Amino acid sequence: MKKIKILLFFFISISIRCTPSKEIITSTDDGLIEIQFLQINDVYEIAPLPGNDRGGLARVATLKKQCISKNKNTIAIIAGDFLSPSVIGTLDDENGNGIKGAHMIDVLNETGIDLATFGNHEFDLKEKDLQKRLDESKFDWVSSNVLRVEGNRVIPFYKNKKRNKKQNIPNTIIKTFTDDDGTSVKIGFFGVTLDSKQQPYLAYEDFMQRSEMMMQELSGKVDLIIPITHLDLEDDVRLAKQIKGFPLIIGGHDHDNIRLMVGSTVIAKADANAKTAFVHTLKFDARERTYIVYSELEKIDKNVVENEAVKSRVEYWKKIALEDLVKKGFHAENPVTYLYTPLDGRESTIRNNQSELGQIITSAIKHACSDKVDAAILNSGSIRVDDLLQGNLTEYDIIRILPYPGKILEVKMTGVLLKKILEAHTQNRGEGAYLQLNGIKFDEPSLSFKIGNELLETSRNYIIGMNDFLLAGYDYKFLTRETEGIIEIIEPDKNDLGNLKNDLRRAVIDFLTVDGGR
Repeated sequence: MKKIKILLFFFISISIRCTPSKEIITSTDDGLIEIQFLQINDVYEIAPLPGNDRGGLARVATLKKQCISKNKNTIAIIAGDFLSPSVIGTLDDENGNGIKGAHMIDVLNETGIDLATFGNHEFDLKEKDLQKRLDESKFDWVSSNVLRVEGNRVIPFYKNKKRNKKQNIPNTIIKTFTDDDGTSVKIGFFGVTLDSKQQPYLAYEDFMQRSEMMMQELSGKVDLIIPITHLDLEDDVRLAKQIKGFPLIIGGHDHDNIRLMVGSTVIAKADANAKTAFVHTLKFDARERTYIVYSELEKIDKNVVENEAVKSRVEYWKKIALEDLVKKGFHAENPVTYLYTPLDGRESTIRNNQSELGQIITSAIKHACSDKVDAAILNSGSIRVDDLLQGNLTEYDIIRILPYPGKILEVKMTGVLLKKILEAHTQNRGEGAYLQLNGIKFDEPSLSFKIGNELLETSRNYIIGMNDFLLAGYDYKFLTRETEGIIEIIEPDKNDLGNLKNDLRRAVIDFLTVDGGR
């Protein structure tokens, strides 16, 4: 990136002076151009959210058209996490095939997304399913630090095109924007993703090293460079501090909207599930080599009219989902209980505190288990609703809360292992690995745990009810079915359809229906 001189333009705008371009500006060219970036990230629902009627990709499509009507130089970008998890993604289509993100690609294609990068949840999918989604997508992808393992080789992901041709997902992508009087600007994009999802087909490279390499690769070829990131906010900040000169970092992974300045760089993330979208406007002066960036956070709610073409695709997938839920024994509209006060399912609450929703789900785990269970635990990352729930709580809401159909296990383990798990849990505040606890109390001053009313004893064994994901080695790499300290794993009989332990969501519905849960 060429050497720059920084000028400030009040608190949400910046202006940077670059070395002169080799491009010749004609006399009819005023040298000024505006580009709009429509940003969404972490979108798991295609339709407006039940309860508060916010979000909905049909409304995002309307916003995109409104942006284009103001400025043809508009690009819509999604910064990762949209193929998984979602209720519809866990279901089957009319032919009995797993949907596995097909609904998201179909609707995003119609919405008018132009560019995407991978989020960690894209890799919830098996390789063959992810490949299908890449092939179906009509928008561009860019990824600079996530690669595909093929035998002994590490190679880029790709799209299958016509006539069996493969098109690699590029490390960088350059887009040229030109206005009516001929002013042009070249913008280079690259994409980086946090290393948090392990799959046999995946290889990650250090995002910071790759970002520096992408800067070198794009330098001299473009006027400006914009990263599309799916990183923790602290890593976005580190990126902006270490590599200066980005006008804007379009970020994802965090679920609450944020816009902050780090030096001369704007870092922005919209609210998850398209409850909001950012519209960033970049004004570039090709003669002076300066730019200004300012941002508007747009609410996506009932005041935004739904695009009919996108709404039609959303309704198609909703119909398929409702029919498959009936086949699986769920009745989406059935009320489970009534919430007289809001139930907080927001990620910022669930991943930082012992919450009422976490207490309900872990109580349901104990409700489904035998009386021998001493306590219950649940990783907060299993709770995906990221919303305040109120009024009638339906079966569909329970599935929104817990889109993964996980089993409940009774795990007999040593006190030594249980202590290790709980100590690791205390270090995971803010992450999906933070545990919701039932029957376990943590005394922070003494760093001790009580099981029931007694101090945890490393010399005895305990039976803990938990969701099966916790034994997969994802959130706690030391915790698998083969971990030393696990004495016995009691699993439900998969052929016993009435056993609540075969589906955590059924256990929660039963618990709330029988017990009220609050």
